[in-house]
Amino acid sequence: MRRRLALLVAVLALAGAATAVGYVRSRTSKSNTPLAWTGGCAFVIPDADGTPDIPLAKVSETLATATGTWSNTGCSYFKLHVDDPPEPGGEASLNRPVGKNYVVFRNDKWCPPDPKEPCYDGNATALTTVFYVDKPGDPDDGRILDADVELNNVNFAFTTDGTRPPGSGTKPVADLLNTVTHELGHLLGLDHTCYDGWNPCEDGACKVNHLSCTTELDCYPFDDTGRRIPNCSDALPPEVSEATMFNYASAGDTSKRSLTQDDIDGVCAIYPLAQDPKVCARVNTSEDNGCACGGRPAAPASLALLAALAVALRRRRS
Repeated sequence: MRRRLALLVAVLALAGAATAVGYVRSRTSKSNTPLAWTGGCAFVIPDADGTPDIPLAKVSETLATATGTWSNTGCSYFKLHVDDPPEPGGEASLNRPVGKNYVVFRNDKWCPPDPKEPCYDGNATALTTVFYVDKPGDPDDGRILDADVELNNVNFAFTTDGTRPPGSGTKPVADLLNTVTHELGHLLGLDHTCYDGWNPCEDGACKVNHLSCTTELDCYPFDDTGRRIPNCSDALPPEVSEATMFNYASAGDTSKRSLTQDDIDGVCAIYPLAQDPKVCARVNTSEDNGCACGGRPAAPASLALLAALAVALRRRRS
C-alpha cells in the first residue's frame, strides 16, 4: 500500500474548541495498524537534478540538518542518514530489490510518475509517499518499505535563508528546511495533529483508512492519548498548532525546523531506545509480504497563501 502526504499552503479561520493534544501515527488502510520501520535506520537520497533555486550542495546540507533533527532526540534509536553522492532521476515508487528513499524537486510538472494518475494539488509545497506492508494479521503488517519526498518547484520557490531565489518571479517562497523536516516526520510514521477535512464521507459512509465510520466525527483519527484529534478549523491548543507535524504554518515560517515535545514523544514512542534492534540496513523490497501500491487524490480544498503548510494524507484501496 502507498500513502501520500502533501504539504500545502493555506489560510485558516480558527473557531470552536479543540479536544486533543499529542502526536498522531500514520496507519495502514486495512487494519489501522501503526506504520513503522523495523530496522534501526533509513537512508534518504537527494536528487542530483536538484533545483534552480538552491545549489545542490546546500540542498544536501539542509537535508542532513533535517535528518539530524529527527535522529538526535536522545530517546529514539532510529537514525536517518543522507546518501552521498546524490542520484539523478529519483521517483516516488517502490524501488526494487532495495528501497531507495528519494528527495526530489519537481521542476517541470507537479504530477505523479504514472501519467494515468491526476496531477497533485497545486497548493501542495511537498508530498511524501510511504510504501508499506498492508496485510492484516501478518507479523509485518504496517512495516514501512520505502518513502519518497517530492518538492513542488513548479508552484513554489525554495529558500534556505529567507531570500527569494533569482528568477523565481512571484511564486510563493517556502523554507526548504522547514518543509523537509516536516516531511521526514511522515517518513518516520507520524501523521498530522489535526483533521483538515480532506477525508470526507464516501458513498454515504465515512471512512478512516477505508474503515467504515457512522458519522464524520468518527472519521477523525486518534492521538496518542486516545482522543480524537481536533478539526483544523477549531481553536487549537499549542500542543497541536505548534507541533512540527501540525498541518499548517504561516508563510515563510521556520518553526518546523525544530521539534516540539509532542514530535519528540511521537518518534520516541515508535522507536524507543529500549527496543533498539541494533541493525542498520537498507530494506529489501523484493520480499514485501503483500504490499499493494495505490494512492488517493490530494486534499481537494483550494487553499490560499498566507497561512500555511498543510499535510494531506493520500491513499486509495489497492
